Amino acid sequence: MSSEGKKYKHKDIKAFDETLKLYENFKIPAKYSKDDSWEKFKTVIETPHEKAPPKTRSLKVFYTSAAAIILLLIGLSLFNYFNANIIITSKNGENKLVVLPDSSTVELNAASTLSYNQFGWKHHRLVILDGEGFFSVKKGKRFEVKTNHGNVVVLGTSFNVFARNENFFVVCKTGKVKVESINTVVLTPGLKAFKNKDQKINIENAIVEHETAWQNGEFWFNNVRLIDVLNELERQFDIKIVYKDIENRRYTGYFNIKSLQDALTAVCSPMQLKFKNENDKTYIIY
Repeated sequence: MSSEGKKYKHKDIKAFDETLKLYENFKIPAKYSKDDSWEKFKTVIETPHEKAPPKTRSLKVFYTSAAAIILLLIGLSLFNYFNANIIITSKNGENKLVVLPDSSTVELNAASTLSYNQFGWKHHRLVILDGEGFFSVKKGKRFEVKTNHGNVVVLGTSFNVFARNENFFVVCKTGKVKVESINTVVLTPGLKAFKNKDQKINIENAIVEHETAWQNGEFWFNNVRLIDVLNELERQFDIKIVYKDIENRRYTGYFNIKSLQDALTAVCSPMQLKFKNENDKTYIIY
């Protein structure tokens, strides 16, 4: 017996292995080891049965039980396979282009996550977003973006979705976009949906070029919480910013990702703030 066979506890493990050879293309799901599968199998075949001629009855029970266990494992394997989601994550300082099964695309901003089920895609074009992404959707069936704040539904269009922490907004670039939350609104090009303090969706005009400029490494802000601007700096440059007593301050301005020093200056100078480098990854604003 090989060293692999010796580690199994049951003396008839060889019979189990030979049964599995009948299913050469079958793979036991990752969550079950060979030992685990044998234990499940052993439980079935060792369950008391009515007395019968020992050889005929035991062989019948053995092969019936083996077939049942293998079918169960095949079912579990197929269930896991067809229900596994594809998950794409962009790191700090990284944008990532995702091509979906229908050739629609999503450009993910830094520190964002997108997931979808590739096998159910033909029946339901659905993605789940945490972070920020710009979508270019091919015309076809309903296309849905789910976030923790609300859903975005389109047929074929381009739009930007931002869903981070308590912040949520959607900007329509082309076509029509339906945003669903407590209430539902429809956006046309140049309009922006956002949540107010009551968690309802409001609409305002937007400068689409500014709202989507992050794709080119540029970031525009109009009366935005300074904390949110600093969070964006952290994501884009993969740094840590330490600050205090700025929670209620708001910022209007711009920075790009060509230079960290220039970006920090662009944010801090208009606010009469200074910054210093504590180490390679940490900056203090005061």
